[in-house]
Amino acid sequence: MQNELLALEKKHCIGWREYRIGDLFEKLDLKRLKEGIFDKQNEISKIRNEEFDLPLVNAKNGDNGIMYYARSSDYESAEMTLDIVGDGAVSTGNVYPQPERTGVLYNAYLVKPKWEIVTKNQLLFMAPTVEKSIKLKFGYENKAGWEKVKFEKITLPTANNEIAFDYIEEFIATLDAERLATLDAYLTTTNLKDYTLTSEEAQALADIDKVEWGEFKIGELFEIKPTKNYGLTNQKLFETKGETPVVSNTSINNGITGYIGLEPTEKGNMIIFSDTTTDEGIFYQPNDFVGYSHVQGMHPKVEHSFEKFDYLYIATAFKKAVRGKYNYGTKMNRESIAKEKIQLPIKSAHTPDYAFMTTYIKAMQKVVIKNVVEWADKRIAKTKEAVEKSTRHCEPFPLRHCEP
Repeated sequence: MQNELLALEKKHCIGWREYRIGDLFEKLDLKRLKEGIFDKQNEISKIRNEEFDLPLVNAKNGDNGIMYYARSSDYESAEMTLDIVGDGAVSTGNVYPQPERTGVLYNAYLVKPKWEIVTKNQLLFMAPTVEKSIKLKFGYENKAGWEKVKFEKITLPTANNEIAFDYIEEFIATLDAERLATLDAYLTTTNLKDYTLTSEEAQALADIDKVEWGEFKIGELFEIKPTKNYGLTNQKLFETKGETPVVSNTSINNGITGYIGLEPTEKGNMIIFSDTTTDEGIFYQPNDFVGYSHVQGMHPKVEHSFEKFDYLYIATAFKKAVRGKYNYGTKMNRESIAKEKIQLPIKSAHTPDYAFMTTYIKAMQKVVIKNVVEWADKRIAKTKEAVEKSTRHCEPFPLRHCEP
């Protein structure tokens, strides 16, 4: 892939140049149109439907910056923009592409490119480029407001003293094709393309409404302990590059912030959660990792050899039990979580049916992966068709003479 991208730079005669963010983008002043005091319960929804059809940006970490949806008539909106989180405990400085029509709730804002023709691929390129420039410069104590962000600089591909939009389009298309090929190879090597349910798995899905349920305090099943960490600043921690994951207080990427060259501090096969975020910070960690301040680990108290599918089921039950109860103000501390109750299938009085949990999660994995496989197959077929058309009708690109 690196050779392909280098060839792409050569093809387009690319140089790299700094641009000031405020010279390329303008902040949009989008307002709430509904009169009266904001009524969160009745005015917005976490679920998108026919009524609540307009995505709203706010201080969201993950999910492309969208947590709520509103009625289109209640908010001004714009399309083909970048969403910048100005004020969030974890998400300050996050930048998301927003190609579709989007409104603003709070703690974030939209900026629109100043050039005339804007495409989705341009936004996909610009969002991480802007985030790379601002993410580590701003935080909860230093808000990423536009009056500061607009003076920051980004480095962009340039040809003939102009931003190389043709290169950007081809760069994103090349990455997209490579990711599809990687996904296809992964699905094949892991045998996930075989999504046919076994009779046991089909029965588990059919029997879900007949299951007997029991209620368990998390503290009955697990001892909750802080994960061990190196006590270093982020700058020091991430100085060494390697393959050991660092699990931090993030609600995306399975809780992983990055990879370092230090030894793991915790064994994998564990459910973890951040005590500074919400239910979105609950994850199963399959591999050994380095812990982080405020990240808690759950260690089994009961006599059962927990495996991946047990933990995936319990993590989901845990998320469901605490959804909406905790936030940055009401923290998920160890004492509170130990008292939380989760519902699990049981095979006898107060004994979890771990075998059913495993079979059910395996079945659900196949149901979900079926959609992924079908989507990937369609995308790959379309990509091949586009390449074949291009090959039939287009001459190979001419070699250009690049000015020094």
